[in-house]
Amino acid sequence: MKKLAILLAIGLFGWFINLPDDMPRASLDQYKNARLVDEYVEVGGACKQDKCLIVYVAPWCPSCKSLTPMINQLVKSATNNGVEATVVIGKDSMGKILDYSKRYDAPILADANGAFFDQIGAKGVPYFVVTDSNGKRMSEMSGGYHSVDQMRTQLDL
Repeated sequence: MKKLAILLAIGLFGWFINLPDDMPRASLDQYKNARLVDEYVEVGGACKQDKCLIVYVAPWCPSCKSLTPMINQLVKSATNNGVEATVVIGKDSMGKILDYSKRYDAPILADANGAFFDQIGAKGVPYFVVTDSNGKRMSEMSGGYHSVDQMRTQLDL
């Protein structure tokens, strides 16, 4: 039993130290109500505020769909509290991404091929990450709660 605990501790330590500290940058198209509003908006990396929130969702994800109202509230709450918030929809066809983008109140960024998802090392969707102004990860999680207050607590927002 002791050996198992030691192996588990070593495995967790190895996994933890391999997490990237810095959020990579990507240039993604920005849409609002399924219409292109900007080309090549930067996401990830350093941000203008003290904290930045990036939410990554996918149209085929049942949890993402059920959490959409909470995500809209979380983005609004974060923005009202001086946190730069970005929603990225990806890992699906552009048609499905654009259709799904109509569920969000905020502009969204499209990552159809999932390249940004792969770069950030996300393990599943929905994926939430909070960074500091230098782009260092402060907190992150896959999945989510239906309560904005629980999400703010979990993400330290």
